[in-house]
Amino acid sequence: RKMENTLGSRRIVRLIIKIACILLLIAGITMLGFQLYAEYQRSQKDNDIRKLYYGLFDSGAFAEEQPPLDPEEPLDAEEDGMEVQEDFAELLNINEHVVGWLECGEDIALPIVYFDNEFYLSHDLYGNPDDAGTVFINEANVIWPADRNLLFHGHNMRSGAAFGNLDNFRDIEYLKQYPLISWRTIYDGEPMYYVPVALFDASMEADNAAYFDIGRIWFESDDEFLEFADSAIAKSIFQLPFDVQADDMLITLVTCSYEYDNSRFIIIARALRQDETPEQIIEAFSTLN
Repeated sequence: RKMENTLGSRRIVRLIIKIACILLLIAGITMLGFQLYAEYQRSQKDNDIRKLYYGLFDSGAFAEEQPPLDPEEPLDAEEDGMEVQEDFAELLNINEHVVGWLECGEDIALPIVYFDNEFYLSHDLYGNPDDAGTVFINEANVIWPADRNLLFHGHNMRSGAAFGNLDNFRDIEYLKQYPLISWRTIYDGEPMYYVPVALFDASMEADNAAYFDIGRIWFESDDEFLEFADSAIAKSIFQLPFDVQADDMLITLVTCSYEYDNSRFIIIARALRQDETPEQIIEAFSTLN
């Protein structure tokens, strides 16, 4: 009888373990389902936003999703005679913090906001809580007229949201396929094209040898500006066939990196000059090894 009790106890333990395993499996599948559904919803939302910008449909429904904000008075470039382009009207109906549109690589095509350096770390374009946040320009920047270096921040999301696909540029073949970044403000009739001059990982800790000060927006002189550009180019993963001159304009794209503790993956690009065309840039990158 003692043996029967022992066997019975073992059966109960095995049954409990099986039930626990089944429950853990169900919980895991449920969590995965919620995650996939959330990513699907985010993807659909991003697609709808792109459709608005590209003029593929008119959406009155979006007007009900205005972000619950009471912002300070936004920059008013219209005082200088600048007019908002019509194709930004729908996006501005969603969020008055929209200041432009950025396209980079195969998948990054999104509106850019400008408010502060905190809110859009955890909120989507509609002002709703979202871990992916919204790509934004650093609050210290001046956009109209633009600083010599505009700083764009976005999360490195596994789903590809925000700047989640920026890591693709670590592959030289991908960079050769997508060598141009376009940035267009709400006042520009056409986008301005930029060519990457440096791509690298950097620590945000000042005592780390890989430290790089990404907050360099203003420069006291041309020499200081060129020193900043040269230091970035020296850190680049790839030696790219384009330099930076004193009268160039830069954009810096920043996302999280796991190369070091508290590090960032950074792409610095300069605006095309008057004697350069997108076709020339594409041709130059096609010959990179």
